[in-house]
Amino acid sequence: MQYFIDSANIPAIDAICRSFPITGVTTNPSIICKEKEDLKKILTGIRNVITQKRLLQVQAVAKTAEGILAEARAVRLLVGDPLAIKVPVSREGLRAIPMLKNEGFLVTATAIFSPQQAMLCACSGADYVAPYINRFDSICGDGEQLVHAIVNLFDASNIDCKILGASFKNILQVESIMEAGAQSVTIAPELFDGIVSHPMTDLSLETFDRHWNEVYGGASIDTLLNA
Repeated sequence: MQYFIDSANIPAIDAICRSFPITGVTTNPSIICKEKEDLKKILTGIRNVITQKRLLQVQAVAKTAEGILAEARAVRLLVGDPLAIKVPVSREGLRAIPMLKNEGFLVTATAIFSPQQAMLCACSGADYVAPYINRFDSICGDGEQLVHAIVNLFDASNIDCKILGASFKNILQVESIMEAGAQSVTIAPELFDGIVSHPMTDLSLETFDRHWNEVYGGASIDTLLNA
């Protein structure tokens, strides 16, 4: 499973990378605009935090395949690899995917809302397809079933393309699409604590601490062993 941070907030990205096994960072135009900063500053800031060890995903805003390719080249020149260009599903997006692949870019097809969209993008050469789970649920869809359907299509055609679950509002959505077969997820910073936390875990740790304090007064193991 690959965990991505869905954010352009550099302090939040830094804090999460210090604790969690993060594959990389995903951004989109809305996420970047939320920071209200110079674009170069945002992208170089993210790269400085995640270094060249993690994947940065940046979404193109151009409307033509040629424009998408030009934007991809500019982003690569600024932040280097590893880099994935996110391409919204459209005719020009489908045309851009093989053009990007020919120049060695990783490609994420984003804003997926149907199995056929995912299949078209995968057949065009996309490395990831990103179904929007909460947005699909909000229009009376079923994000888990959408991922199931994409998995089944890919398996039937022996397609090597990762499903990158995106657009989550709660942890149950994240867990459900993992169980459905998604190989990667991109999660907003505020949801990460919910993934690692559980009331029973907290209760267990409180019990351990109480027992340890009763006998050893809260001293650390190395302090006790080095005494």
